[in-house]
Amino acid sequence: MFHILYICIAMVKKGILILLILIISNQCVPQDSVDSLKRIINSNVHDTTRAVALYDILNFLPLGECEHYNDLLISFSEKILTGQKVKSPINKRFRPFLAEGYYNKGVFLSNRNCNDSALLFYAKGLREYRILKDSQMIAYNLMNMAIIHTSKGDFTKATDLLYSSLRIHEKDNNMEGIGDTYMHIARVYHIQEEYEEAIKFTKTALTAYKKADYKNGMIEALYKLGFIELDLLHFTKAKNNFLKCIDLAKKIGIKDKTKIDQMLYACNGYLFYHDNKPDSAIYYFKKSIDLAGSTKETYTLGTRYLDLARAYFKKKQHTEASFYGNKSLEIAVETKNIDLQFDVSFFLSLVYKDSRNFEKAFEMQEIHLILYDSIQKEEQKKAVLKQQLKYEFEKKELLEKARHEDEIKTIISDKEKSNMKKNSRFIILVIVVLGIAIIAFFMFRNQKQKNIIEIQNSNILRQKLLLAQMNPHFIFNSINSIQSCILQKRELDAYSYLAKFAKLIRMVLNNSEKDYIPIYEEVELITLYIEIEQLRFDNSFDFEIIVNEEVDDQNINLPPMIVQPYVENAIWHGIMNLDNKRKGKLALTFSRKDKLLKIEVRDNGVGRIASEAYKNDREHRPMAMKLTRKRLELLNDLYRNNGIDVVVHDLYDSDNIGCGTIAEIYLPINFHGKDYE
Repeated sequence: MFHILYICIAMVKKGILILLILIISNQCVPQDSVDSLKRIINSNVHDTTRAVALYDILNFLPLGECEHYNDLLISFSEKILTGQKVKSPINKRFRPFLAEGYYNKGVFLSNRNCNDSALLFYAKGLREYRILKDSQMIAYNLMNMAIIHTSKGDFTKATDLLYSSLRIHEKDNNMEGIGDTYMHIARVYHIQEEYEEAIKFTKTALTAYKKADYKNGMIEALYKLGFIELDLLHFTKAKNNFLKCIDLAKKIGIKDKTKIDQMLYACNGYLFYHDNKPDSAIYYFKKSIDLAGSTKETYTLGTRYLDLARAYFKKKQHTEASFYGNKSLEIAVETKNIDLQFDVSFFLSLVYKDSRNFEKAFEMQEIHLILYDSIQKEEQKKAVLKQQLKYEFEKKELLEKARHEDEIKTIISDKEKSNMKKNSRFIILVIVVLGIAIIAFFMFRNQKQKNIIEIQNSNILRQKLLLAQMNPHFIFNSINSIQSCILQKRELDAYSYLAKFAKLIRMVLNNSEKDYIPIYEEVELITLYIEIEQLRFDNSFDFEIIVNEEVDDQNINLPPMIVQPYVENAIWHGIMNLDNKRKGKLALTFSRKDKLLKIEVRDNGVGRIASEAYKNDREHRPMAMKLTRKRLELLNDLYRNNGIDVVVHDLYDSDNIGCGTIAEIYLPINFHGKDYE
């Protein structure tokens, strides 16, 4: 009897306490609620009551105090759920507490840059939310895990998680979540310097935020667009996006605007920096740094220190530039932020070079080149593209399937209205025939497209393989030139040579991944190559590059490294064999002839006949020229003989003695890489 009475009294007390918690959670005075909840947590009540109080108290506490109580919530929830069946009332009540505790713990650890531990708790939270079938929290767990993998440079894993998150958000029509996911996909492309893709996904995120009427997201997307346009040196577009960002923030009048103000100060800093007003830029970057420091946004601090360092460098204040640059580098290393390390190392190499600290400049250049390799791994880029294509294919397939199902339902509905029994066989026959026709059509079309794509990919691959063979030959010659400077103890020439060579190698490696590049990039690469050769041969020849007005060097494309072998041939086998008879001269002209791009490489060397007498480099000439000829033949096949050709003429003086050579290269004016059928 007494035992039953004791149980009843305990149940009444427990009910009163839970009721008290529910009443407290709706109180208007947060401090009273916090004090009451803390008393319950520290009392000797049942674990279930304390778990409820812990769950509620997290809504009132400042962020700095939350982690301790969140750890207690995890501990009590794990204890309560031990041995409970999935469908039990206790499990249904407290499993959401455990799932949220794991998720919160992942956030806390991620903010402290304990990324491996954060991934562990996100994985635990993901497991619990899958049991609960909470699709939104599954998507956010996946997205947070992707953010960590991105910062660690594992873009393959990051994109896999992001597209998984995106599919869930699209299924739930969560436009804010869709926008967040697209922003993170854009960040992956931005890190890999795939700027056009980064812009495309950021704009898609902006569209999603507009549909959700999520103003903070719109501001962040506009800010990100401006930042990407700066990397592309599109200053007008960048400025317009920053001004839109500022106007929108002022228009909506955000109350909790610390983060927004930090972004706006940064926007103003960029605008003044590119208007060549470094003092104003420094002022706004410092204001942004103060706000980022107050909210402990480590990633933002690292980026902003680099912005501040660049502003000081524009004023030629090398001490301040290197000081803030190194602060940025420390944060980048501490947070294992590879893309920030990549940018800072290159910037510091420029600062040290300008202040004539060549040893530190060379050290930073080495770090920069090593990081370039880790960021630009071809396998990672292919994996990111593969995930994008897979997602787009699945989405298209689902839409196609839904459309076909609607068509079939319409047919069946129409036939049912007439007489379902009499026409059932006919309907079935129509459906079968329609299905067979659709399958046959798609099979035929897919096979045809597959054959065309395989042929095109084969030609493109062969072209890239030829280019890959040419690059080592070209790099080997440049390294020989650097070695020559070092052996002759020409330290400044060697350093200048190495700096140009490093930039040239980066351009060659980057362009080797592309099928086609604009003319201005090819001109920049050729200019670097000729300057290197000038250093090597003691400026024994002059050169000029002319791009005629009718040639749009921004929008007319050509295959990379298609001109360089002819320039190399003109220097090595024409100009270098002059033996001081006259100073060498090399001229490149880009012009239009009818519907073709004409590239003329002219030298005042000894001519082809006389050059045959020089045997100091017999193996050098045929390799580059032969490979280039093969590339042009493949391009002719790919573009169905669209005017691609090379014509070489010899020049003679009045005594009929060779005085130079002209190589004329003809290419289609519409080289975009997508013009073949």
